[in-house]
Amino acid sequence: MLNHKHRYSPLLAMLAILVMVSGPILGCECGAAGPACVYASGADVIFLGRVVFTNDDGSGRFTQGTLVRFQVEEAFKGLAPGTQDVWIDPGSFTSCYAEYDVGQTLLVFGREGFAMPVDTAMVSVAPNGGAKKKPLPPGFDLNNPPKIYWAPECSGTRLITPENEKSVALDLEYLRQFREGAAKPVVLGRVLQDENFGIFDAPGLPGVSVTIAGNDLQRSVKTDADGRFFFGEVPPGDYTVGSSIAAYKATRGAIEVKVTSASCGWADFDMIGSGVIAGQLLSHAGRPAANIKLSVLRMGADGKPVLYGYKEIQSNLEGKYEFQKLPEGNFQVGVNLSSAPDLKTPYPATTWSNNGQSAIHLKAGEHKQIGPFSLPAEATIRRISFLVQWPDGSAAKGVDVWADVGELVGEHGVTDAQGRAYLNLLEGIDYSVEAKTWVASRDNKEVARSGVTQVKPGPKLARIDLLLNKRTRQYR
Repeated sequence: MLNHKHRYSPLLAMLAILVMVSGPILGCECGAAGPACVYASGADVIFLGRVVFTNDDGSGRFTQGTLVRFQVEEAFKGLAPGTQDVWIDPGSFTSCYAEYDVGQTLLVFGREGFAMPVDTAMVSVAPNGGAKKKPLPPGFDLNNPPKIYWAPECSGTRLITPENEKSVALDLEYLRQFREGAAKPVVLGRVLQDENFGIFDAPGLPGVSVTIAGNDLQRSVKTDADGRFFFGEVPPGDYTVGSSIAAYKATRGAIEVKVTSASCGWADFDMIGSGVIAGQLLSHAGRPAANIKLSVLRMGADGKPVLYGYKEIQSNLEGKYEFQKLPEGNFQVGVNLSSAPDLKTPYPATTWSNNGQSAIHLKAGEHKQIGPFSLPAEATIRRISFLVQWPDGSAAKGVDVWADVGELVGEHGVTDAQGRAYLNLLEGIDYSVEAKTWVASRDNKEVARSGVTQVKPGPKLARIDLLLNKRTRQYR
């Protein structure tokens, strides 16, 4: 599923509930996941549990009726004492369909009946008339059916992982107080560093001044090392929360929050940096390389590029470039780092470096000028013929042929009536080539595919044969 970062609008939520009979499946849009106190009052059941059964068919599609059985490890709300098992519907027939795998441990917020959670901004609804029939799960008695709760994406339900142990520990501490009726109203949140600069858990920003005002109360705190802030024992009422720090600008202004005796106020901020990396790109001959696409990659704490954490610009007529609005952190700059080589930029991936070091460190708000670097020689273009056939030897028409470079999407073609597709590939570049297409099976749609073939074009390579002899449930 998608990573969800946009706050919700109730009007948008109503307008975006679509009945889908056919066509592509739309994604579910959720607000950023809040702390447990945001969801506690609205949930009918809250528990910590482990998945022991799911009849998800593995297709990755939400057009299926699914049941998930949880073994309860700790209950916080709505369950009778001694309850050991709870059945959950993960959002069947909606694009907010959550994927729960056996063995996972989750903090679950469930509701009775179909009710989209508060953080849902957009959802697609599919009819269930053509759903694939599934056998009854073990322990499911039709004569005495158990209660089934609704916990799709956006419900506040969260997977317990080593990465979120700290925030979940705070959630569990709050929920134990909530269970005993001892939870006190608070206002809390987190300040992140440019969360849309890559699909990942953006780092928190420490030292941000966060203020709260309203209801005859005015306070100020600094965010901790993880970017979190907390105002304890806040009387019920309406408040305005703001944030500020040098060298950064919040993507939105002050946030209005409402605190009741049964819930918390929650405000998350995203800060955009003012750092700059500038330099010059040269051709293989040492002249300014104009109108060439360059990328800056955001590096994670592990020293590896962050997934989708990149920005792209073109060099000007003098080969100069300037990446703006960068947060504090480490970066790499180069050509074909975020996209595969193509006919416009026929070069292998090329990274700026200085004495073998490619990482560029920026302090908050720093403007850094790096030295020029040169492109390698242009790669020769080779036109490669691909013949795609079915296992019986017949031509496979209308099949996608993909030639990717590492994790980057490369060239694409579609076979003609003779099963042929022609792709312009670059000599010396390593491609992962695969042919694949959706096909109908007896019970569901499947993907017929050839499997991946490694290809490095050269002067003698002109044709490659691919056989659609594999089947999978998912296209990717």
